[in-house]
Amino acid sequence: MPNGEPRPTTGYRGCTYDGGDHTAPLCNLPAAWHVIHGDLDNFEQYIACDTHAPLAINDALDYHQIGECCGEPGAKWMFREIQGKSWCFQEGDEQQLHEALSAPEPIKEPAKT
Repeated sequence: MPNGEPRPTTGYRGCTYDGGDHTAPLCNLPAAWHVIHGDLDNFEQYIACDTHAPLAINDALDYHQIGECCGEPGAKWMFREIQGKSWCFQEGDEQQLHEALSAPEPIKEPAKT
């Protein structure tokens, strides 16, 4: 993470925040966010809990809520036009990808007063 060292996320489902000390234990709270820093040719991935997500999302290339295949071998990042609307998918899940791309954005109901 920014101010810390990236840790491999393959198969790991806990927060990778290390407080800037790459020899320190990881936060390890359940991951809630998947984050990419860098650019499309050279990037680092992080997964973060809700507490550390603001640190990880700051200056991120993109991010999204953690999904079933985030950080798994072979998973692909599906970028969208708006940060936070992307997701990861496994190659071979073309039907799932097609359904996700063709589904309308969910409409958020206004809060009742």
